[in-house]
Amino acid sequence: MTVTFTQWLSNLFNPDKGIRYITKTTDGQFLDTLSYEEFGCHCDYTDCTRILYYQKTIDSYEDTRDEFGEKIKVSSGHRCQRHNWDEGGELRSYHMIGHAIDITPLDFSQEKLDNLEVIARKHFDVVIRYNGFIHCHNLGEDDAG
Repeated sequence: MTVTFTQWLSNLFNPDKGIRYITKTTDGQFLDTLSYEEFGCHCDYTDCTRILYYQKTIDSYEDTRDEFGEKIKVSSGHRCQRHNWDEGGELRSYHMIGHAIDITPLDFSQEKLDNLEVIARKHFDVVIRYNGFIHCHNLGEDDAG
């Protein structure tokens, strides 16, 4: 059976699946080290009004950050569908449902990036190393296996 993008997103955007949202205009933080603004979509589209997040991803980021022991820059967290397309993201990108986060050491060096990757692999389901940053995401309940 073929699943459309809308069906896929509707199935995942369900509080029982762990995906939650806040409005983009909400001030505050998920953690002392991760603000809503930092994780939220960085586009200028006026109809992009929500930040989707998956609590497991926020928790995995916190565990990674705590073990790494240094500040981490978040280059991308949640992305709205149009921003994801603008960035050349995958059609079913985990960024669009708040499952993904792209990170790099704030005080960048290759050695620190290597270390951050090793640590992230302990806390996220999927870690992909790119040139200069690490993409991390957690699978939803229906994706594991």
